[in-house]
Amino acid sequence: METYHDMSDCPTYTKQNICDNTLDDAQLATRCPLDNARRDNPDYTSIHPRYSAGRLDQLPAELLIQVLLYLDIVSLTDLRRVNRRTMELVNSVPQYKAVIKHCPNIIRAILSLHADGFDCNKLYTTLSTSRCSTCKRFGDHLYLIACRRVCYFCFTRRPEYFPLTIGRASSLFCTSEGTQQRGAVTSRQRLRAAKLPSVLSLPGRYCTAWASEGGNLARKRLRLFDRQPVIPKLAGSGPPKADKTTREPRRFMAIITAPYLFDSGMQADWGYFCLGCKDETEEDARHFRTKYTREEMSGHVARHTPNLQTDQRFTVSPGRRKFNIPVELMTQSQGLGQGWAVVDWVPPVLSELAVAQCPSPVISVMVAASRQRNTNVRLLACLIDEDDTGDSDYRFLVDGQHVKYVTTAPGAFRGAEDDRTFEPILLGELFLSFPPGDWNKGHVARDPDSARAVFVRTERVEFPGVKNVWHPVTFNELDFTRQDRAETAAYQWLRDTGIGPKFLGHLTEGQDGRVIGIVAEWIEGAREAGPADLVRCKKALARVHELGIKLVDINKYNFLVRDGNGLDDVVLVDFETAERDCSPQELEEEMSALKSRLEDTSFLGGVYTAS
Repeated sequence: METYHDMSDCPTYTKQNICDNTLDDAQLATRCPLDNARRDNPDYTSIHPRYSAGRLDQLPAELLIQVLLYLDIVSLTDLRRVNRRTMELVNSVPQYKAVIKHCPNIIRAILSLHADGFDCNKLYTTLSTSRCSTCKRFGDHLYLIACRRVCYFCFTRRPEYFPLTIGRASSLFCTSEGTQQRGAVTSRQRLRAAKLPSVLSLPGRYCTAWASEGGNLARKRLRLFDRQPVIPKLAGSGPPKADKTTREPRRFMAIITAPYLFDSGMQADWGYFCLGCKDETEEDARHFRTKYTREEMSGHVARHTPNLQTDQRFTVSPGRRKFNIPVELMTQSQGLGQGWAVVDWVPPVLSELAVAQCPSPVISVMVAASRQRNTNVRLLACLIDEDDTGDSDYRFLVDGQHVKYVTTAPGAFRGAEDDRTFEPILLGELFLSFPPGDWNKGHVARDPDSARAVFVRTERVEFPGVKNVWHPVTFNELDFTRQDRAETAAYQWLRDTGIGPKFLGHLTEGQDGRVIGIVAEWIEGAREAGPADLVRCKKALARVHELGIKLVDINKYNFLVRDGNGLDDVVLVDFETAERDCSPQELEEEMSALKSRLEDTSFLGGVYTAS
């Protein structure tokens, strides 16, 4: 639900119905609980510390605060945990107190990512500025690898905010002479020795959830490096070749919303969206993604008042202020149907309650036929050619049951490239109405006469699917909230052996559609295996080997142990890479490698939750 606020003459809102899947959506309060509020309780602070802070107590208070200011947040938190006295010292740092008070999630994110490349003073100084570090907009986000303010447009597009994995950073890392190092070991050693800014990402979903239920899933923690120190001559190098911008998960893994701290950290301004620009897409002037500080919002409205006065969603007149809101915000008893309602300005705050309680003469309704097209179409997925020099592919759901694939030719949406993945504009403005008929593959190109994207061909084709359909039960994927990967052939090999999860049925694309996977049993109450489970796991793996099958991926997260059920209760999962008819030598080598895989302390193949 979007939240609306009254800012004098400026109708604004602070939250959009868009989930960007940044660190704001990473359940930080659960992953990294803080005790600051509890420790600030008078009952706790009234207790005198039993132990000192050692030599730190010998420093004057002013000097001590300066020393603490130049510690990174991770180290500062470690110091705070030593005893009650060090906790008092850290809590007394004004800059730290301001950040904890107004934006504790930033502290949680820094601790969860181990972002130790900047100190507390740098963090506070950055939060005390409002500009994006690479443009003139309000930077309402923080890029935590380098502690830089950044706006949505910059962190989703500019190359400096596309972090590097450790492998890529090692291959690109340059020496002080500017020569590139050859050899992964040497490069990684030099990279670690340089102590360049980096973070350890959290597993989860990232990227704006236009085309999927919850963004792109990243199962593993990645060591991410800031691109600029690794590639000093970044300017002019152009965008990375494999950069998917708004669909690139790494661009969102170190991003969190940040307020502008002012009045010596006593107040925080989280920024506002302009209601009059809610449907605008002109980046240089009016865009629904642009956020403004409280002070900037007044100037923005003043600059664009002529435009806003003629806007159907936002009208301003000398003695009367009106703006439009969706009719669905009003109470059902109004019986207004679909359309827009023009509502007189109701100070001080516009909310659902304020609108619902307005006297009937205040509300004048203008219900008009919606001009939106394709209201029966939903975007399921897309693969966009970033340079728009090749085809782009879309996957749509029509009428809630028919899956259709559409390929767009280069330049089909010329001039609106940034909106090609924004579902409301894509389906309501860029695409013409979907043609009727029993087709599942469409081709769209730009019509030279109308300069619009039009369907030039539709056809019915048979897409490749899983041919080995051996189980009688099928499930419609459209009945699921997410798609699960399954390995059909391997499950048939292991059928009725009890080695893997129970096979429940094949997964189809729509009713009676092609088979695209399987559905398997969820293993309740299981944990991943460890070194102490070696005997159990060897026994389970031996049963697979007796069938001549090599599991290949024997990381410990593929051995699920249910304690208290005997030595036989180890269930194997993830047969994506399993191989059949392997030689005894291959199977013996896999069995020999099992011990080291169970002792592996990396998170390869698993999900780690930061505490």
